Amino acid sequence: MGSQAAYLATFTGDGGSGQVLTLLLSNRADEVLCPASADRFANLQRIEVVLVSASGPVTPGTYPIHLHAMPDATLYATDASCNVTSPLDAGVSGTFTLSQVNASSVSGSFDITFDATQGSFSASFDAPVCNGMIQIGDGGAACQ
Repeated sequence: MGSQAAYLATFTGDGGSGQVLTLLLSNRADEVLCPASADRFANLQRIEVVLVSASGPVTPGTYPIHLHAMPDATLYATDASCNVTSPLDAGVSGTFTLSQVNASSVSGSFDITFDATQGSFSASFDAPVCNGMIQIGDGGAACQ
């Protein structure tokens, strides 16, 4: 994977406080993920994994990937003209392992199989934790 970034957000509800981890991994080293941009990229493969802890901070461990369950994994891909070829293919099986989670970085590995025709992806990551909101899109920017 080329670019990596993680976002941690704490929330408070009736049942107490929790935390959301969003991990972004891109095959394009020139895709700026921290802070995330609305630029469009050709031949892009971006994986997003979202893990929610309803009671306290997200902790290291191995989490199974299941369709429509936490952690949630999605794959977004484009062709050479920036046309979307797989709009948010869902992860249907695999594992997401967190080795370290702290205020400055998140590290671990994953082995995820996606639906449709995208297949499986495996990699290790050591992503910086970014401040602010995630604002990824395919705004009006030129295809890069």
